[in-house]
Amino acid sequence: MALTAAFFGLMSRRAYGQIRVSDIVRKAGVGRATFYGHFSSKDDLLRSELDRIVLPMVIELPNEPFLVECTPLFAHVQRARAVYRSLTAGPSRSATERMVQDALEVRVSAIFTQRRAERADGAALPAFAARFVASTLLTLIAWSLEQADPPAPAELQQTFQALVGGALGSSAKS
Repeated sequence: MALTAAFFGLMSRRAYGQIRVSDIVRKAGVGRATFYGHFSSKDDLLRSELDRIVLPMVIELPNEPFLVECTPLFAHVQRARAVYRSLTAGPSRSATERMVQDALEVRVSAIFTQRRAERADGAALPAFAARFVASTLLTLIAWSLEQADPPAPAELQQTFQALVGGALGSSAKS
């Protein structure tokens, strides 16, 4: 879609907070009515793309009660560093990071809910588990973007597993 291509093209060159709907429609070569026929705002467009592109990269690990597979997401972040940096730059950083974290939290929560339904014992994870996993994931992403030579996606996944698995594994035992 021309709107999303224009949006990502702009995000590869500017901070998210510096992009306006008028910039997106001008670059896409469409009118504002076309934009608003699909999205209610620039934030709505971002949420839509998170749902479409990013969230499917957070994959269930069936044999791991506290973990999700994020190697595809870490690889995507490294391929699209400029786009992700756009989200973490400038005064809109806290708002965009919150949108990303909320989306990740919903995805992780859905995985945990499904996993609980499939478990014979029906044991639940701590109430904070999805938020903890999402915030740890977002922290690793932000940190990797700050590195001149970031770790490989598989290494980031190992770090993620060590942090999350250790913390949630300990909380589930107590």
